[in-house]
Amino acid sequence: MNSPILIKNATNSDTSFYVNANSVKYFGYPFHFHHEYELTYIIKGTGTRCVGNSIENFGPGDLILIGSNVPHYWRNSKEYYDESSQLTAQSIVVRFLYHLGGVNLFDIPEMLNLKKLLYQSGYGIKITGKCNKKVFSILNDMLASKKEDKIILLLQALSFIAASKKDTRVLMKTISRPINQLEVERINNIYEYMLNHYKNKISLKEIAKIANLQTASFCRYFKKHFRKTFIETLNEIRINEACNLLRNKDMTITHIAYESGYNSLSNFINAFYKITNQKPKEYRERCL
Repeated sequence: MNSPILIKNATNSDTSFYVNANSVKYFGYPFHFHHEYELTYIIKGTGTRCVGNSIENFGPGDLILIGSNVPHYWRNSKEYYDESSQLTAQSIVVRFLYHLGGVNLFDIPEMLNLKKLLYQSGYGIKITGKCNKKVFSILNDMLASKKEDKIILLLQALSFIAASKKDTRVLMKTISRPINQLEVERINNIYEYMLNHYKNKISLKEIAKIANLQTASFCRYFKKHFRKTFIETLNEIRINEACNLLRNKDMTITHIAYESGYNSLSNFINAFYKITNQKPKEYRERCL
């Protein structure tokens, strides 16, 4: 993964926002941020999604609304990067500015609920249930519609999300605060190292060196920017990987524990329960 970058999204001169269906071998954007709000629906593909300090698995049907300048990326599972892989990743992505086409549309009284939604998107929002299905249908209509209808469909999608409280949940407890390029690069290096070495024991001294900080300074820095400890975040990455592996019924839970970075089955079960509120066996039975 490269350093997170500010993406400057270009729109055609005759459009005020971006909408596109993508089909690629794997999602290739680095950890990045941009001024636009983003609504992304995953049609095909699995892996790990990072939005600010939120780390979760993603799969088909994943629908996320991300606020302006919130760092994020979708990283496919390792099998997608195999040269012989026939897998593909597909998505529909909409990006739009608060001032659509230079018009202060979201500031008029009738748009108050949508304005509140866009503020809430700074936490990252996952959309599920009936709202998810409705918005997916609207996104498909948007792809096929005339340009004068696209803006109406975008507002309809946002309106459904704003009205569907029971089908939405925020991804972070605090709004992702603006960060400068140096911080983003350092955070990216930390994420990259954790994602590539979670199977191994990672000491605080080791990860602090990656961040070019002393151990004590690293602990303060990590808690400030991630809103959780290094160990808590590492466990989230490991348990996310375990959730993926548990969908493979041929692997034993003990094997999955070791493949996820735990050298003790009891430690694995305790960590899994703390994060998912269920035991690995229960999770597997629910998924299979």
